[in-house]
Amino acid sequence: MAAAERCAGCGGAIRGEYVRALGRAWHPDHLVCAGCRAPLAAARMIEHAREPWCERCWMAKHARRCAACAGPIAPGEKYAGVSGGRALHHRCFRCASCGAALAAGYFEHGGQFYCERDYKRLDHLAKCAGCGEAL
Repeated sequence: MAAAERCAGCGGAIRGEYVRALGRAWHPDHLVCAGCRAPLAAARMIEHAREPWCERCWMAKHARRCAACAGPIAPGEKYAGVSGGRALHHRCFRCASCGAALAAGYFEHGGQFYCERDYKRLDHLAKCAGCGEAL
């Protein structure tokens, strides 16, 4: 006779109904968020470190944070990756001077991001003695 499958939540033998999530079997009442302990539906959870999480707890504890607003970046949300491994929501990736949305052609100075036009206007930049353009 085969041994009964064990619940990943409590370790007890599973007899009767169970759910499969994260490649393991669970008593239906034991598939809960690792953070708040709220019951989870297998299709509505996020896996982190082999544990089930509700989206709210995962966002609060494990989500990557936007370097501009410090808000969480949701699973599957597109973001801009910038120097130093930082990430920004697309809505936050803007020129520090004029507020224009930025894309691949951005410039960085002092931890701020600039469009080309405003970057060249910064006072700290070395300028060509002949034409005055930023070097």
